[in-house]
Amino acid sequence: MGPRPVLLVGGLVGAAGLLWFGFADTSTTFLTGLLGPSLVASIGIGASVVAMGTAAVSGVPSEQTGLASGVLNSVRQLGGSLGLAILVTVAAGVIGTDTGRATLADGYTTSLRLAAGLLAAGAIVGALMCPRPARSRLRPRPLWRPGWSRRQRGYRTHQCGSPAGIEVSSQTPGMPILWIAGRVSWRCGNGCWRAEPARAVPGRRRDARNPLVGSTGDIIGSVGVSRSECQDLPVSVSPPMRQVRADYDAATVVVYQAYSAEIAEAAVAAGTFVAPFSRERMTWIKPSFLWMMYRCGWGSKPGQERVLAVTITRSGFEWALWQSCLSHYVPDMYSDQRAWMARLRTSPVRVQWDPERDLHHRPLAHRSLQVGLGGPAVGLYVDRWITGIRDVTPEARRIKGLVADGKLDAAARALPVERPYPLPAEIARVIGAG
Repeated sequence: MGPRPVLLVGGLVGAAGLLWFGFADTSTTFLTGLLGPSLVASIGIGASVVAMGTAAVSGVPSEQTGLASGVLNSVRQLGGSLGLAILVTVAAGVIGTDTGRATLADGYTTSLRLAAGLLAAGAIVGALMCPRPARSRLRPRPLWRPGWSRRQRGYRTHQCGSPAGIEVSSQTPGMPILWIAGRVSWRCGNGCWRAEPARAVPGRRRDARNPLVGSTGDIIGSVGVSRSECQDLPVSVSPPMRQVRADYDAATVVVYQAYSAEIAEAAVAAGTFVAPFSRERMTWIKPSFLWMMYRCGWGSKPGQERVLAVTITRSGFEWALWQSCLSHYVPDMYSDQRAWMARLRTSPVRVQWDPERDLHHRPLAHRSLQVGLGGPAVGLYVDRWITGIRDVTPEARRIKGLVADGKLDAAARALPVERPYPLPAEIARVIGAG
């Protein structure tokens, strides 16, 4: 639904309350002249203020929501000061030098009726200018329809056009999956998504009833085509805006960090972080290899010359996410800014969503998770969660060389395979995944 209807209705209700004030006179009672319009105006204005805040930050990149909130607060303060000055001026003009009760009431009610008109006009204009909620990019679509040419090259590539670095299989939940004799996968290279031509299975004929798309975007049933009928199937797949993707198994998950040679060599030798690593500072872990490469410049930035693949327990990783707080205020996730500040003060973990990067470090539409561990979480990370540390600097530099040589396919194949991480629903809500 979005904030548009709440902004409109709340503004009009608030305007009605102010207009009700505007009919007061010297004979008006407390119940009909003060209490009633106060309740109506407070309900309407309160609803419109919340909708205004939501509209102001919706669609704003996560790293700029603080800036958007600051601009909103500044404009709100400026508007309040300017509006009050205008209304007082109007009231004073009506009252003039006459200080009788009837004249005072007439002056104030005139300014209140003007305020009602301005609020109603602002609600209508705001609702018209408020952007409509974006439709989900994961709307299920069938992967084959009768009438499509068997030789039609109808698949789409996104942004980079190169094959990819994530493998999607029939075991991946929430993704549209085409089954050729039980399984087919895409390999996606720069974080973009692409369908490769379907490879045939001899002896299997296409079932005209399938594939069917379920409400969650899963393909129901299977499809088989003979080698003579091999065709490129039109496919459109987009990852969710905020999705945790990682290299993981049943018990562990791999995260990445980059340090100086002194810290990295001591950590690799000890199997965990030891001095000169500092437990007093917040340490950030990244499940995305490509985002880590963007952050450290393929291991070329000062103090980040060595890239480490740190294997930690999934239970520890999920504990950190469960205990986390977003590093910036998001109205859709917290009841108000005070609630966010209260959690921020008590949480030992910060999370933020930054644009995922392709092989050229260009930002993509979807986001990648960064997790900042501080306080007691650092001790748990170092002493309990880490099961192994591997120096992957040579692999990083080899992939960088392939990219520099324009061998994007080879670079994509060399990337770690990162799959959507199966988060419990409660944890997904805490970190704003989806």
